[in-house]
Parts: sequence; C-alpha cells; structure tokens
Amino acid sequence: MTNNHVNKNNIHHISRLLCDSGPIYTLSNQGTGSEIKENYLHDYSASKWSDYWVLPIYLDEGSSGFTVENNSYRNAPSGVGRNQAGQFTERNNGGYIESVAAAAGLQGEFKNLADKISNIPLADFSNPVPQAPFKNAFVFPALVQAEDYDEGGQGVSYSDKDIANQGNAYREDGVDVVGLECTDSAATKDCKGFAVGYTQAGEWLEYSVNVPADAKYFVKANVATASETSSFMLLVDNNAVTDTVAVPKTDSTWNVYKEIDVGTVELKQGEHVIRLLITGDYLNIDWIQFADSANQTLPPSQLVEKVRLDVGPETAYDVFGLTGKYLGRVELRGESVNKALVREGFARGIYLVRGSRHAKALRVQVR
Repeated sequence: MTNNHVNKNNIHHISRLLCDSGPIYTLSNQGTGSEIKENYLHDYSASKWSDYWVLPIYLDEGSSGFTVENNSYRNAPSGVGRNQAGQFTERNNGGYIESVAAAAGLQGEFKNLADKISNIPLADFSNPVPQAPFKNAFVFPALVQAEDYDEGGQGVSYSDKDIANQGNAYREDGVDVVGLECTDSAATKDCKGFAVGYTQAGEWLEYSVNVPADAKYFVKANVATASETSSFMLLVDNNAVTDTVAVPKTDSTWNVYKEIDVGTVELKQGEHVIRLLITGDYLNIDWIQFADSANQTLPPSQLVEKVRLDVGPETAYDVFGLTGKYLGRVELRGESVNKALVREGFARGIYLVRGSRHAKALRVQVR
C-alpha cells in the first residue's frame, strides 16, 4: 500500500449506534506518499449506547506513512486519534476551517448533484427501543421465570456487563442464561429449565406484570450460588419494595437450587415493571414467585378447582399456563370452555382459566 489519497471528503452522521470507529479509519503501513487532507468531518459523536470511543481521524494499530493535514471539524470531536500508530506527519488539524468545509465533498462538474440530494435521509435513533413483554405480561399471582425478562435490549429491559450470553442458552442477547438438567455437557440441549447466571453486582432485569387488584403478595425465589456474598433486591416502577436479600451458599458448583423467602410486597392494581437488581456477585436465579399466601405454590392449589367448566354466566375467560403466565382470552360461543380452547388452537394440556365474575382460577383440561 502506497500513495493513497483520502482528500476533500465531506463525511457526517457516522456511527449512530456503534463505536470504536471514525469517519476516516486506517490500519497498518501505507508506505510513502499517502495523504489524509482537507476533509470536512462533522455532526457525529459516540452514541449513548456505545461503550468505547468514536475518533475523528482514527489511526489504528500500525498506521503509518500518512500526511494528515488541514482537516476541518464541526459538531464533532476534532484532531487526530491514534492507537499504537506508527510514523506519520500531522499538521493543522485543530478545528473548523471554513475554506476546507466549503471545498469538501462533490467537486467540479459533479458539484450540482448536491442540489438533488440535499435532504439525505438519516435513521432516527433519538428514541430508545420500546420495552415489551418477552411473551406476555405476567398476571399476578404468578411465577416469574428469570429468563423471560422483557424485550428491549441493553439499558432498556436489562443491563448486563458483557455483550454475550455466556450460558449460550434460550436467548441470543447479552443476558447470561444457563440451561438446567440438559442432555449435553454444554447445557444447551433438551433442557428442562433455564436460569439467569454469571451475574455481577449492578446488573438488572425487568419484567412487565399485570396486577388485577390491590394486594399483598408473598415472595419466594429459587436460587443457587457457590458464593457467600450473593444478593439481590426487587424494585417496582423504579421504587425499592424489598431490602437487599442475602442468598446463602447452596453448594460449590452453582448446580443446587433452593427456595428462599424474600418477604412480602404490596402492589397496586394495574400494569407495573418489576426490576430484579443484582447487588452481590455470582447469583443464579431460576424464578421468583408472587403468591397470595405464604404457603401457596403455583399453580395455586388453594385457587384451583378440578372441574369442567360448562356454559354459565361468564362469556369470556382469561387463560393462564400452569406457571401463572397469561396466554390469552377465549370468548364463549354457546360451548364449554374446553371446546373454546380447542377452537382457539390451544394444545393438549391443563390450563388455568378465570372469568371476570370468578375470584378463583379454575383448572381445565384440553384433550
């Protein structure tokens, strides 16, 4: 590589999301005669989602042989960035140079093309990715599976200190999800369940929930740790509803899970967001149960009647899985709830259903 000229370019609105980049980026030795001159670099900066720099002229590892001169900057970082660069010549790259800005970009017989493309469309990243339930909002009382945190991504529905799923199971974003009782040594295939693991203090996960009425809930969690200092706390709509919950060591491998009492929380009717905040490192968390009574298990034995529901005063029923997760609503058309579930495509199995006039959830089997 030699005698390469990167001159008189008009470059702007780059790296709107990502980082470790720049309008002009180079690597390695350019031999002799190479130039980066009289470029107009403007309207860019590191995004609020980035965790590394965005540099103006970015001479990365081993970059050498360039003359970097008379480059103009506005609404952007200025100067020349270098990361273990080699030998190069730098002159007059301090800030905005009006003559350079005016001459950069389309030139000569092509300059009139700018009139036709003056409104260059730009992606709008001003609003964050919307937060939404992973499947459906958890309807209380509920068993909140830790791995079913909301969609939305880093900084929106979760915060994780590394960018990869270190457990390599269940989901493909930055949260570390581990498989439970899987058939392979990597713990990713035919797993009987999942948990959030590899946690560090300061990380958090959020869950959209629906509370049918003002109520007090008894909270338990299924957890594992080989540490003596693991802990977490719960927040609702960014307000703490528990103290820090210390988690005792369960074994030395993180493979033994135990239920612990978290205490009680009082929630108002309506839609809320629960945040699971890790306050002490190295906690694996399988699920968090919000129950109507201290001895209740989900599916709640006190609230379940093993009966067939025939047509009655109800015209519609909300349908839940046996973990308490909301699955949808069925409208009755002069038939039993069982037949309505079949008509709406529910698979064989047992479901919990609750109508607006029922205080109790009722168990229905689809055959």
